[in-house]
Amino acid sequence: MSASAEFRLSITRALADQLVTSLASLSPESLTQSALEALPHRAGVYQLYLADKMVYVGKADPSLPKRLTKHFWKLSGRENVDIADTGFTCLFVDEDLHAVAPERLLIDRFKADGKAPWNFNGFGNNDPGQQRDTTMFDSEHFDMIFPAGLDWCCREIVAGEYSASNLLSQVKSQCHLVKRQD
Repeated sequence: MSASAEFRLSITRALADQLVTSLASLSPESLTQSALEALPHRAGVYQLYLADKMVYVGKADPSLPKRLTKHFWKLSGRENVDIADTGFTCLFVDEDLHAVAPERLLIDRFKADGKAPWNFNGFGNNDPGQQRDTTMFDSEHFDMIFPAGLDWCCREIVAGEYSASNLLSQVKSQCHLVKRQD
């Protein structure tokens, strides 16, 4: 037996362990507008679930419900996924999220375990805008597995003259309301 040894304290590893343990103690809540409206507008980290399988880890700064609402609408307009099968857990983090990078710690931890597949297939990316129609994705990309639903009805837009920007804004805000039933 030796009288000396090395000890290396990893604050980031300790933080990641605490985050994982705290998130694991939570039960997923359905990703619904009412559940999101009940959350306080605070910063934190979250996990998304599809059919009780954790598929994505993210952070929200400054508002968890605002970020999760973006995911709610994105998933609501996708094929091959039922919003009723999605859920979330979240932790409010009062520290400076940029300084401690809890999202990166969780992503690194779950990547090593082969979890959170949506973190590595384009789910969290913002709308590619004008390149959407020409961007080529591989078969494992989120947009290929869950393509945007194109069969939504818009029943609330009144006929008239609109700027392209105004019309697109109305379409985006109203067309998710009723899915066409053929």
